[in-house]
Amino acid sequence: MSHWLAIVGSPLVLLGAISAGYALVPWACAHQQGGVLDLVIAFALAATFLAVGLETHHLRGVQRQRESPVGARQVFLSHIGIALAVLCALALVAQWATRLAIAPCAS
Repeated sequence: MSHWLAIVGSPLVLLGAISAGYALVPWACAHQQGGVLDLVIAFALAATFLAVGLETHHLRGVQRQRESPVGARQVFLSHIGIALAVLCALALVAQWATRLAIAPCAS
């Protein structure tokens, strides 16, 4: 069950961070609080790294059962989950770098 956190949860967290970022821009510009946008991205990165950590922990426990078909499937799903969560983390870092390069309140 832990695979779903990385496989489905990481892209949902990424999409949620993008959506929250767009929704918070008018408020952040009106109150001059651009740090709120950074907090959204930081929270999303923390959730994504949590998924990577849980998936890595699960992978270590399944490595011994690699010979069975069920164990091989679990290892494969763990690798897919880690790769997808890392890809989502890279997208979040790119979103954060763009936010730092271009001010959200520039008109």
